[in-house]
This record gives sequence, C-alpha cells and structure tokens, in this order.
Amino acid sequence: MEITADLHIHSRFARATSRYLDIPHIVHWSRLKGLQLTGTGDFTHPAWMEELKGLEERDGLLWYEGYPLMLSVEVNNMFEYEGHPVNIHNVILTDSLDSAQQINDFLSNYGDLGADGRPNLKLSMQEMLDELKLLNPKTEVFPAHIWTPWFSILGARNKLSSIFDVVDDRILAIETGLSSDPPMNWITEARRFPIISNSDAHSPKNLAREATVLDVKELSYDEVIKAIKENKIIKTYEYYPQEGKYYWDGHRKCNVSFPPEESLKLNNRCPVCGKKLTIGVLHRVMELADKPLGYKPPSARPFKHIIPLHQSLSKILNKPITSKKVEEMYHQLVNYFGSELNVLEAPLERLRLAMDPLLAKKLYAINQGQISWKPGYDGVFGEFTLGEIEHKKQTSLGDFE
Repeated sequence: MEITADLHIHSRFARATSRYLDIPHIVHWSRLKGLQLTGTGDFTHPAWMEELKGLEERDGLLWYEGYPLMLSVEVNNMFEYEGHPVNIHNVILTDSLDSAQQINDFLSNYGDLGADGRPNLKLSMQEMLDELKLLNPKTEVFPAHIWTPWFSILGARNKLSSIFDVVDDRILAIETGLSSDPPMNWITEARRFPIISNSDAHSPKNLAREATVLDVKELSYDEVIKAIKENKIIKTYEYYPQEGKYYWDGHRKCNVSFPPEESLKLNNRCPVCGKKLTIGVLHRVMELADKPLGYKPPSARPFKHIIPLHQSLSKILNKPITSKKVEEMYHQLVNYFGSELNVLEAPLERLRLAMDPLLAKKLYAINQGQISWKPGYDGVFGEFTLGEIEHKKQTSLGDFE
C-alpha cells in the first residue's frame, strides 16, 4: 500500500501562520494536495490539544471525516554545547492522546507551551529524547530542516560538526527541509539515517510542497514508523533548494551572490564592500561533506523536485499567486486529475486535454524541471524562469576580474 505523508506542519497556534490552519482546512487541503496522512502539528499547545481531543482515535492516529492525522509537534531545543548556545528544531511524533499529554506534562517544565505552537524549551536534544523514550518507547524524534542557518542541527549558526555531537542514533530520520534535497545529504553523515521530507507548512496551501511516499501494509502509526525506520521510502517530493533564501552565499545589500567555491576564493567576503558574506546551505553542506558531489549511497531513494502548482500557474499566467484566475485554474486542474500531486506528475498529453495547449506545454516544462534559477541568498528567495535566466546583477567571481 502506497501513501503520501506530510508529517511536519503547523496549526494556527504557531507564530506567523495562517488563521485557516484548523482541522477542517488542514484535512480539506491535504486531500486536494494528494496526501493520505498529515501531521497535526503543535500538539503541545493547550488550545490546539483541546481541539485534537475531539477527534476519533484509532490505530495510533486521529481521524477527521475519514482522514488520518498523526500527532506531531515541532519544538525548539535551547541548550549549550562546548560553551556556545545551540538552538535546534526537532519534530516529535507519538501514537496516542494520552502519550501526547504525558509529553506535554514533561515539556511544560522547560518552557511555556501556551506561548507558541512551536515552543522554546530549555532542554537538550539528548535529554529530551531519553525522557520521551522512557515515557513511551513508540514516541519518535527527528531533527527538522537540518541545514538551515538558524535553528537546525547542522546549520552554520550552531557550529556543530556532527549530528552525534548532541544526540545518539535513536532519532527516527533526518528531514531535508526546503533548502536541501537528498543528493546534498547523501554526501554527508546524514545518509546514515532515513531521509524524509515534509512541508513545514505555515498555511494550508503550503501542505505537500515537500512530502514522503511510503510503502506500508496498512494505515497505522506503527506501520508508518516501521516503514520509515526500514527505509521503505518509495520517493520524496522536494522543493528546489535553489528557491530557499539561504541556498547560495551572498550579501543582500550589495546584490551579489556566489556558489561556495567562488566564495572561498574571496575568503567569504563581499567583493563590493569587504564585509563577510552570509554563508548559505550549500556551502555548509560542502564543509561537512565526507563524499564527493554525485555520490549515491546504497540506501538512496528516488526523489522528484516540484514547484507547487499555485506558483507554476502564477508564472505561466503572469498573474499574482493570489489572483482569481490562478485559483480558478488550480481547482480546474485538481478536479480533473484528482489531486495537485497528480497534476505535477501528469504527462503532457493529459495536460493538453485539461487546459490550453500552450499553457499545458509551459506547465509540463516546469514540472519536468526545464527551468533556470537565480538561487536564493542572504534572505533573498530564489527565482525561477522558463529558459535561460537573465541575471539582474553580477553573480560570478569572473564579473569582478
């Protein structure tokens, strides 16, 4: 049995999230996207937990109108490692409301759970893992978006050189995050763990921008966890890392950006003003790589880069992503194909039957990765275009020679 899961999301009780992240909207958009399992997010928040308690509980999952949700929450572990502060976002999964309540009772000793759906905890990652496993051996933990500069286990700001600096090998998996993809993880120690992808959605429409396709015998908590542990991952759907706002190195004020090898030639300094460049995710991966680019371990699983359909339609229609035209065509295509992920996988012949042939050709090109990128850097999101990209400013070291 094949299911597509998105286990790391948020509710409306997390900061900077949509007010529409309630149970009905999460389930509605999960179905539109083509998911068969979604995390609840934020179960540590008291108000959200009260809403979750109203759902049916079966097979280690919660159910709303026939759709399953897995109890999940992202937390920020704040502690010191070798004298410097560390902040790491981790996702917790568990198999019952009773277990979730026990977790909340424990974590409330280390932070204000009502302040944010993603609570700050003055608790080390290892101490948390140890205690959660004592409370319930079925509870699982995995580090979130492991390469982003802030709040990630291998992010540049935390200055850790290994996952094992701060936690043992009982973590369930590693999450690629929006700024990395499987090949970037295959060349580092991250390949020692199953590699999963999730949306970290802050609005319903962002669900499934990353997701994991699993081979399970049945839809239950135990089977999903077993599939991840045994690497029964059919494939992952991946955001293009180039779109992330910290993919390349660069200096936003001077409008310059570089891949790691060119930044190193500049001693990681801006060639315009001389200040230090903001070091991106790709650079950090290369710093910690123990295999050459292109290395593919035996444990590697297939993956597909995707552009969310709303973004693609905005591009090909030349309309704002929030426009009525984009929304109408989105629902037209989803109704025709059954889900957004089906649209992103559709062959050109079928797209032509569902929409204007010229638009179908453009959408298919985007879905097939026939696009060019101006990668994100120093807080600037990456931009994609069909065909060759026109750089607004210099982005190569050679432009300064």
